[in-house]
Amino acid sequence: MTFKQSILNFINQKGGNIDDIINIYQQIPKTGLYKDSISLKQFTKYCKYLIEKTKDKPEILDLKRKSFLEKNKLTKTKEYKDLVAKISSRGEEYQTMGADFEKKAFSKLLKRVSKIKKRTDLKLIKNPSLYFKYPDSDDWELIGEIDAVVVSNNKEIVAICEVKKSFDDIPDALFQINRSYQAIKNKGEYDVKLDDIDITDYKIADSLMDVSFIFSSYPKEPLNIQSKIKYSLLNKLHITNIMKLKKLFNKILKKKQILNKVTGEPTLRYDMDVLETIDLFKKHNIKQLKIL
Repeated sequence: MTFKQSILNFINQKGGNIDDIINIYQQIPKTGLYKDSISLKQFTKYCKYLIEKTKDKPEILDLKRKSFLEKNKLTKTKEYKDLVAKISSRGEEYQTMGADFEKKAFSKLLKRVSKIKKRTDLKLIKNPSLYFKYPDSDDWELIGEIDAVVVSNNKEIVAICEVKKSFDDIPDALFQINRSYQAIKNKGEYDVKLDDIDITDYKIADSLMDVSFIFSSYPKEPLNIQSKIKYSLLNKLHITNIMKLKKLFNKILKKKQILNKVTGEPTLRYDMDVLETIDLFKKHNIKQLKIL
């Protein structure tokens, strides 16, 4: 079974397939932010595209109006207060949509993993936090929360799963999976646990891609930029002069640098785009990128 066929087995959207998704993302200009193409020139072109693509969206119009009222010292008006409440409620609505999608994914997750792995002895752990500690310490340090982990009855980590409603966020899903995988795979100098479950002696596959499962939705308004960067960038682009893009570009590149809590060394996040992520799954010819 080819990668394309395996992906199509899990698509429930009418008319949607992996070729459609690849074609959609190929039409989007490169952001200039990802590891294979760091470029201010590409970033400038992308920002112009992003401004044009989003300028008429209701949330952007509200943002610009809010900025206008603030600049003109009209923050005590009823219009301003109503606008702030509207923007806040929209954020809550997005959170609800994300929670609903996660619930949908959880309802299918164990069945899908069991089918792919051809196992019936699997157990789903929802939203566990992953911790580590060194033997000479009494304190457990948080690595991060995982959307779901699938384990077997004989102490195996069979799947590390991330759920992202926005298809733009599948690169970050893989980053989060890899962060957890590396902490578990390279244990030895430290202990690891999922909430109260000590998994120090648990086995895990030698390949990251063997345990990586991503659940997402068919892209409706894709921009090929991850949410943690996108919302901040949109905010600045619609209220900041286009001539300041070099400064903005450098700030975003710095934002990608985070600290690996286990090793204490810097690492890069938000450093891969959607097409690169699809290619990585395609290269390994597996069925674990799912569109719900």
